[in-house]
Amino acid sequence: MQPTGESTIRIKRRAVIALIVFLLFFGFAPFMNVLGDPRSQGIRSLDMVRLIAVGVCWGIAFVAFMVLIRTKFRKS
Repeated sequence: MQPTGESTIRIKRRAVIALIVFLLFFGFAPFMNVLGDPRSQGIRSLDMVRLIAVGVCWGIAFVAFMVLIRTKFRKS
């Protein structure tokens, strides 16, 4: 079954690159602060990896939600 033109989501490559750079820019400084914080030194590395994984999952879900809203309003 081939998808029709209406069922595919088309996002400009420039918008995706800009989103990635934006998220990396605003996420790098807080991440470095957490790594250098003495209070975070007591956290086990496995817990730190879990926190990072949860943040990535929330970020992907947020972006997917924004894409869904954008495509829904664009069609109407």
